[in-house]
Amino acid sequence: MFRILKLVIIVFYFASFYSFAENIDDKAQLEKMVVKYESAVGLSKECISSKMKNISSCKAFQKIYLFELKDSFAAFTTNLGSYIELDVDITLRGVAAITSASEAALDIYAHNKNIKTNNSQEQ
Repeated sequence: MFRILKLVIIVFYFASFYSFAENIDDKAQLEKMVVKYESAVGLSKECISSKMKNISSCKAFQKIYLFELKDSFAAFTTNLGSYIELDVDITLRGVAAITSASEAALDIYAHNKNIKTNNSQEQ
């Protein structure tokens, strides 16, 4: 039950990503969005550092990435020029977070695909 509650809280926490990515017009909003991206990276690192065994953090990150982050990341990269004008350092932190989160998503996907392949070969 606690895992489900944790997952729901995490999903709601990241639910505002997409709207943030489209309407950033000051440095404080940009910083807030980048901090949320970095929080997602922390969740992905927790999953990967456990060698994909921390199922709750892995599933939470996958859901957040699929349903929130990928659209927000696309909007962020579309508006990259205006974000650089606001603050170069914060924008570069955002780019680094997007890169880390995307790499983690690929690692988790490859891990899950490998498990499915191994399971089908055993049968």
